[in-house]
Amino acid sequence: MTLSLLQASMDDLAETGIDGTALQVIFVTVDAERDTPEQLAAYLSLFDMPVTALTGAAETLLAAQKTFGIYAKRVEDGDGVVLWDHSAAVYLYDQSGAFSGTILFEEPAEFVLQKMQRLLR
Repeated sequence: MTLSLLQASMDDLAETGIDGTALQVIFVTVDAERDTPEQLAAYLSLFDMPVTALTGAAETLLAAQKTFGIYAKRVEDGDGVVLWDHSAAVYLYDQSGAFSGTILFEEPAEFVLQKMQRLLR
C-alpha cells in the first residue's frame, strides 16, 4: 500500500508541473522467504514509477529493520496463511544522504506532496 501512496504522490507532483523522476524510491521487503527477485519484479510492474526492490537473507533484512526501527512480525492465520504485520513508513533522505523525515501511511496527501516537493528543491 505504501507504493500506491507514493505513486499517487508522484502523479500529484506531475500535475503541479514538477518532475518527480529525480526521486529514487527503494523498497525493502520484510519477507525474505516469499519475496524473491521475480516476485518483487512482478509486484513492481503494477506501478508506473521507477522503484528499486531489495531482498536478501532473513538475517540481513532483520538487521536492516533494527537499524531503521521497522516493526515486522510474521503472523499465521488459523488456516496456515502467512501474513506480515509491519510498519508502513517511507524514510526520506536528501541528495547528500542526510535523513530528512518520514511519510506515514495515514498522512494527508497534501502533506506528502509538500515533503516530496521539499526534497526536490
